[in-house]
Amino acid sequence: MSCALFTAVPSANAKETSDVSTNDKSDETTQSNKSEGEDGRTSAVLQTQVLLDRVLFSPGAIDGLEGRNFKLALTAFQKANGLKASGEMDQETSDTLRGAAQVSNFIETYTVTEADSSTKFLKAIPEDRAKVAELDALSYASISELLAERFHTNSETLAYLNPGAQYKVNDKISVPNVFPTTIRNGKPEEDKEGNNEPETDKSSTNKDDKDTSSGGDRLESGLAEKPEGPVTVIVTKQDSSLNVVDEDGKVIFHAPVSAGSEHDPLPLGKWKVNGTERYPKFHYNPDLFWDADESDKKAKLPAGPNNPVGVAWVDISKPHYGLHGTPDPSKIGYTESHGCVRLTNWDILRLADMVKPGTKVEFLEKLANSEE
Repeated sequence: MSCALFTAVPSANAKETSDVSTNDKSDETTQSNKSEGEDGRTSAVLQTQVLLDRVLFSPGAIDGLEGRNFKLALTAFQKANGLKASGEMDQETSDTLRGAAQVSNFIETYTVTEADSSTKFLKAIPEDRAKVAELDALSYASISELLAERFHTNSETLAYLNPGAQYKVNDKISVPNVFPTTIRNGKPEEDKEGNNEPETDKSSTNKDDKDTSSGGDRLESGLAEKPEGPVTVIVTKQDSSLNVVDEDGKVIFHAPVSAGSEHDPLPLGKWKVNGTERYPKFHYNPDLFWDADESDKKAKLPAGPNNPVGVAWVDISKPHYGLHGTPDPSKIGYTESHGCVRLTNWDILRLADMVKPGTKVEFLEKLANSEE
């Protein structure tokens, strides 16, 4: 079974198992004025997560917690830089990471804008899938969710950094100092006219995806630029991680993923990218899923960050399979999927900017040099 989107599609209510909670709040004003919060968040881990994210070794949702995704990202960075792959922040790793990230402030101040505040939020998603299909977009539920994903964290961590914040226009808030990702509530206005169906023969439906909201030259994904040469995408089942390597074998991007389950295993093998679709609609076909209810009917769900496949889909040559985003970034790496590869919304947008039709994709049990 699969979580197909283009020729067949995933379950709108994919079951999540083995969830790990990382969302407790803290009474601390900022992450930098106390080494450890009551819920286990530490300034040292949060700072390291920010540095890793800036150099494209994503720890998933930045939360200040020393979880599995953090360890994987740190280990991947160490391996890529010829360091002892301990998953621990020793002095040599710290010096190398800080040198690569070239930033000293791990938390920065962001001023809430009128555009942020005036965004149309979806207070609740209807349980009836037919009613969901009638919505204009599966948009963010709150301004805190919007701001959290822009800065690669979650609403709970944003609240931890900003106790009591209301996120009103001109409010100054503390956010992780990452390269922010522009994530829209649905299809960009310029793409709404005409055919809105996925176009898998194109590398993107957004022409150059430049981020003009902040006046910068970065892509909307937060990347400075797309890779010049060919890359290979490698997903490993054993550690639930994704690596993008260049033609010299150098890792240029790492991210945690949720990949497959007992019922819908990751399809091991070598594949290729057919194309990408940003802000895809979601076609639910209950016939394709073992856990669908007998009463379920087919439905086409609107685009948006809370769409079941998030804000981007990378279609591959294995029929009915692909890589995509998620409406729940804190579960990435801790839950199972319906066979596809699931990333945070900001990570899937970065990946979509790195691949194009023909890009090689490998789904492996484990890397050749992995320990047993």
